[in-house]
Amino acid sequence: MKALSAKQKNIYGIAAFILLINILTAVLLFFNRGEYVAYIDHEDDSVVSYQVIIEDESVVSVSQVIDRDETLEVHLSAVNPGITTALVNIDMTEGTWMMSLELKVDVLGGLHRLHPLDYAYWYLVLADISITLVLLLVILYIDFIDKIKKDLYSHSTIQVGGMAVFLSGMVLLLLFLDAVVFIFRGVRGGTAGSMTGFFEFSFMLFCLCTIPFVFSFGIALIISNIRLITREGFRISNILGIGFSIVLMAGNVICFLPNLIRYNEWNMDPRLVSAGQFSMCVLMSFVLSLILSTMICGLIAAKRIPELNRDYIIVLGCGIRPDGTLYPLLQGRVDKAIWLWKRQLAETGKKAVIVPSGGRGADEIISESEAMKRYLLGKGIPEECILMEDKSGNTTENMRFSKALIDERGEEAEIAFSTTNYHVFRSGMLSREAGMNAQGIGSRTGWFFWPNAFVREFAGLVYNARKRMLIFFGCLTVLSYVVGMFLSI
Repeated sequence: MKALSAKQKNIYGIAAFILLINILTAVLLFFNRGEYVAYIDHEDDSVVSYQVIIEDESVVSVSQVIDRDETLEVHLSAVNPGITTALVNIDMTEGTWMMSLELKVDVLGGLHRLHPLDYAYWYLVLADISITLVLLLVILYIDFIDKIKKDLYSHSTIQVGGMAVFLSGMVLLLLFLDAVVFIFRGVRGGTAGSMTGFFEFSFMLFCLCTIPFVFSFGIALIISNIRLITREGFRISNILGIGFSIVLMAGNVICFLPNLIRYNEWNMDPRLVSAGQFSMCVLMSFVLSLILSTMICGLIAAKRIPELNRDYIIVLGCGIRPDGTLYPLLQGRVDKAIWLWKRQLAETGKKAVIVPSGGRGADEIISESEAMKRYLLGKGIPEECILMEDKSGNTTENMRFSKALIDERGEEAEIAFSTTNYHVFRSGMLSREAGMNAQGIGSRTGWFFWPNAFVREFAGLVYNARKRMLIFFGCLTVLSYVVGMFLSI
């Protein structure tokens, strides 16, 4: 039998603890299911007398009534299954105040308000959910960190990271709301009705807190695209960020649109509007979390240095000057490959083979591979340490065709690739698709490339996993809308 890894032991241990606390919470709720406490606020010293009238005492009885400072506690107990009304009359110095409670005792003896989950002692569930989410967050981060170490270039790493970021925001907001409730309202705030409000408000607050990031990132994207257009000319890829920033900022505004318009005047069902708003907030929150996860993985990939046991270093082409010399962007990639080649040689004595990869474009006098080879030779790299790949036209072909050349040599090779820093993560994913377990290294580039690059990488990731993403976001939309309808009961 295969021994469990340390990661698996930690995850199984946390999962067992989650199961235990949920079972204990369920047991506590079960044994307290026949009690309900109504908390009625009033001004101190203003109560002259009070009376609780039960419409049908064969269904519910009054256990006790306690006047604590500015709160009247009405303790009720289940008698038999059925529905009844409790009327609380409070005579105060400035008049009479009345409160009506619609109560139901179910077949299991559970007493609750007519809200389907409004039992007493729901503050236990609030605490249970908070602890469960914190522990789930720990599991996600254990998995995320492990994936970054072992499988950085993958869609699953992005998705786990997105869920970790998403849940981090939710946990922080929920713990904040927990503290507010228990500090200012105590256990009387812990009803199912108030809890559903917490979840609705949490997602809205999540989107509200992300407004500075969304608009800052959106403005940075627009500036980045304008700078790219002035330096590189008009291209579709150079205006992608402008469109994405507009969609991103518009999505954030739409989340709060129902709060800004008078939809009641249009005879719209408030439940449908509330569920739609909740669903939009959930989707927007998760999209932002995936973008942040993409940024985190991209930055980690850009900073990582491959292990110094490489047999081959592939240099990804990206266009050359009309005279056959290298643009600064491509020169940076080749220089980074040379730096890695020399460092490995100095520290281990092992000579890697550099594979300049890139075909000849319609407007190029020689192939990108030939241009890079000439530059490498000029920098002192021996010709026997250069293997040209001169057929590829994009990053996917760079990886596939370079691997084919390496495979022709019949070696089990350790491979690295050199590209621009913002492009390392996605290139690593494409290397996986080509069947290589390559490690990437990135050359530096101007800051104005980064915002647009993140959008291009994110769009590329979504496109590459479009079927999976479509199914995931479709299910998330339906599920969040159903939950939103339930919360608006």
